[in-house]
This record gives sequence, structure tokens and C-alpha cells, in this order.
Amino acid sequence: MDTADRILLTELCEKLSSGSWDEAEIATAAKEIELAIDHPDTYVSEHPDAAWIVEECQTGWIASAFSPEEAQLEYQRLVKEWAILGIFLSVGVYGDKADEIVEQVIDLFEDLELELPPLPVAKHGYEWYEPFLNAAIAEIQPEKGGFRLIYLSQSFDESLYLVAVYRPDVDRIIEISNRFEFKISTSCWGNSIGDHLHLPTEED
Repeated sequence: MDTADRILLTELCEKLSSGSWDEAEIATAAKEIELAIDHPDTYVSEHPDAAWIVEECQTGWIASAFSPEEAQLEYQRLVKEWAILGIFLSVGVYGDKADEIVEQVIDLFEDLELELPPLPVAKHGYEWYEPFLNAAIAEIQPEKGGFRLIYLSQSFDESLYLVAVYRPDVDRIIEISNRFEFKISTSCWGNSIGDHLHLPTEED
């Protein structure tokens, strides 16, 4: 990775952490992602929890579904995703139940007083809550433009992975993430994050 891309990767980590990390933590995160992108084998050897990716790409369903060249590309993509998700889980939210995600988002903002309208008789998934959450966190730290939820792409399960970032940074975050071929979306609707547009509530 050249110097220009390292600068971009550091900027991406800084904006995704939204002031939660100091410079040393941002630098460490950027180096971890760089390692996963440039040297996925080394990253996996240093992170045993990612070893399953090697197995899937060499002998599992990925190996059986793709050519060796395609499987290698999938391996590189999955290692990159695994690294990014693992790093930003500490400042984000993830889950496969709407109630759990809403509770975690509220927990991110200790002073957030969020009153959701009563749920209709028909059960709704997370996509119903999304506009209420975004409207509420947009009012937090208005001097910095407020917050917005964005979604990190992942191929591992049916959970949603979210981080709250400053609204003025959203376009730049997406621009940089595209440079590194990592999908980030501003909505859970109709994107490639997964087929979980109607996450169950705790009652389902």
C-alpha cells in the first residue's frame, strides 16, 4: 500500500470512530486493516479467529463454488471484511434482532432520550425503527452536524453491523471505502448488506 492510500485509510478510521479513538488507536486500526488488505495470510496467522476463512476457501463451500482464482479473491475480500468489522465493533452496534439493535444504539448515546411511537399491531423489523433513530441522533452534537447510522457490509451472517458517524462525514466515508472496495451504505434497504431487511423483534 502506498503512502496516499495509507493516509486515506487513516482518515477512514478517524471518521468511522467519530472521535472515540485517539491518534494512536486510529493508527493501530489503520495498520491492522492495511495488513489484512496487503498480507491476508499474515493477518490470519496473527488472528486465529479468522482461520475459518482459510478452511472455507480451501476445502469448504467457497472452494467448491468458485474457481481457484475466484476463491482467492473471495479469501482476500473476506479477510478484509473480517478485519474491518472486528476493529469497529468496539465503537459500533451489531445484532439480528430489531429490539437489540435499538437498545444498543441508545446505549451509544448516554444522554439520548428516544421515545419511539407505539408499534402497530403488525410486527415490524429494524427498518421500521431506522428513521426514528436517525432523526434522534441527528440532534446530538449539532455543532459537528449531528450523527447518522451507516451500515458495514459483511458476508458472515444475517446480522446488521452499524456505526454512528458525524453526518458531514458520510459522503467522504463512502468515497474512501469505495477506494478500498468495502461496501458501506446509509440505509438497510435494498443494499448488498444481506437479506435481512425485516429483522425479527424479541417477540418473534
